[in-house]
Amino acid sequence: PLKCQLTYDAGKKRLTLLAQGGPPMVLCRVDDPNPPDPLAQMRNPAPVQSNNEDQVRSAIANAESSPNPSLTLTDPNLTALPKEVYGITGLTNLQIVGTKISVLPNELGQFRLLTQVRINTCPVKEIQDGFFNLTNLGNLEISTCRLTTLSPKFVNLKKLTDLSLYDNRISVLPEGWEQLPNLKSLIVGGN
Repeated sequence: PLKCQLTYDAGKKRLTLLAQGGPPMVLCRVDDPNPPDPLAQMRNPAPVQSNNEDQVRSAIANAESSPNPSLTLTDPNLTALPKEVYGITGLTNLQIVGTKISVLPNELGQFRLLTQVRINTCPVKEIQDGFFNLTNLGNLEISTCRLTTLSPKFVNLKKLTDLSLYDNRISVLPEGWEQLPNLKSLIVGGN
């Protein structure tokens, strides 16, 4: 079941839904004659996106001020995570889509509250061992990238329930992956 909290801001005349693990979604303004479909917003939430340097800074600032920080980076010229990302406390959801980032650095391991990571359509070839300190990670997607191997430390991700590694270049999963106690879904097609 999805845990949600509905809040009403009388000053702004709006209802906001806070879903566990996701960004706040404004459902509708009270005086809105054509309120949006809240289910459509929950199915396809608008992520905080970035596609240039100013928007990257804005996305980071929004994540820093959110009660459930979530960050989506989509700048096609981004080759490394900006240092400001590491100042976000409580980051729970990270998406990196369509960037030029090729290494997931050790420093990502500091985000111990991360429960979801999605890396898609990036030239990621390496995941440094520090990444595998994300012991609360439940959902991991690294798809349409250039991964060829995973570190044996991959088995540290004990809370992992969903793993998608499709469209990479992986020929063998690390020994012990089948012993991940909570893994319910594994997608490895296109390797």
